[in-house]
Amino acid sequence: MSRWSGVILGLMMLGLSCTQPPVQEKYQKSRDKVVDVQDKVVEIGTGDVLVGNNNLLYVLGDYLIVVEYNWTAIDKIVHLFDRFTYKPVLSTVNKGQGPGEIANPGVLIMNERKGCFYFPDNARMKLYTYVLDSLLADPGYKPAVKCSFPEDRVPSDVVYVSDTLCIGGTVVPIGTNDFKTAVGCWNMQTGKVRLMPYEHPEIKKKRADCIVSTEHGIYVDVYSRDDLLTICDLDGNLKYNVYGPEWRHGEWNDVYRHIDGVFCGDKIVTAYSGKHRQEKDGFTASLLLVFDLEGNYLKTLDVGRPVVRLCYDDRNQRLLLSMNDEMQFGYLPLDELLR
Repeated sequence: MSRWSGVILGLMMLGLSCTQPPVQEKYQKSRDKVVDVQDKVVEIGTGDVLVGNNNLLYVLGDYLIVVEYNWTAIDKIVHLFDRFTYKPVLSTVNKGQGPGEIANPGVLIMNERKGCFYFPDNARMKLYTYVLDSLLADPGYKPAVKCSFPEDRVPSDVVYVSDTLCIGGTVVPIGTNDFKTAVGCWNMQTGKVRLMPYEHPEIKKKRADCIVSTEHGIYVDVYSRDDLLTICDLDGNLKYNVYGPEWRHGEWNDVYRHIDGVFCGDKIVTAYSGKHRQEKDGFTASLLLVFDLEGNYLKTLDVGRPVVRLCYDDRNQRLLLSMNDEMQFGYLPLDELLR
C-alpha cells in the first residue's frame, strides 16, 4: 500500500466514525464498582411525629414534605419538616371523603415557582391546589380544585412545567383489573394527554416509574420488573436503552429490580432490589446504582439498609432516603459520592 493510499484509507475510516450514530442499546454485563456508604447515612428524626412506613418524600421551598399512603391512616397524612434542620413544622390534610380531605391520595406535583403543590385524589379524579403559605397560616385551610383528571388516566410521577404542559407517568387501564404505565404530556387546561411515541418492543406488561429532568431535556423509564432503563428526550424519542445483567427480554416475573429512581444533578440514581415481592421487607433495596445522563454505569452505593423511596434535595446536595428500618429516614451527602 502506497503512502497516499494509507492516508486516504485513514481519512475514510475517520469519516465513517464521525457519521456513525451513537449506540442506543447498551448492555451492562456487570455492575461491580461497589462503594460501602453505610456509615455515611445520617439519620433524620421526626420528633413526636409518627409516620407510617408507606410514604413518599418531597422537597418544596424551605420544607421537606412527607406524605403517608397507608390505607389505615386515620390522622393527618401530610407532614412538613424544616428542610435544613428537619424539625417538625406542621401535620395537615385528613384522609377521608369530607371537604378538604383526600379519599385516595396520589403522587404530589410540585410547583416551585408558585410555592404550592398539587395533590391528586385518585378516588374523585381531581387535582387539588395547596399553597404552602396559606396552609401554614390557616389551620382551617381548604384547597381549591385545580382540574379534573384526563378520562381513564391517572397521573403519576409528573413534573409541572406550566398549566398547558406537564410531563410524566400516567396509569392507563387495560382490560379488566389490569393496567400499564405510560409516559405522556398532560395539558391541565384541556385535559388532553399526548402519549410519548416510544415503547420498548419486548415489554409486554409495563411497570415503570418515570423520572423527568427539564434541565437536561430527558426522561427515564425506571422499570420495576425488568432490568432496564429507557432514556428518551422530552418529545419521546429514544436516546438509550440500558440493560442490566438480569435483563430477560421482557419475561414477566415476580422479582423487582429498580424500585425507584431520581435525578441527582447530572447523575441518574436508582434503588436496585433484585428481591421477590413476597420477601418480608417488601419493596426495598439496599443498593443505589449511579449512571451518567447517557446511561453509562458509574458505581454502586451500598447503603446497607432497606430503602423504600428516594428524593433529591438539590439545595443541600443530599439524597433523602425513606427506609423500612429502625432508621426510618436518613440522608446521604453527595458532595464526594457522585463525583
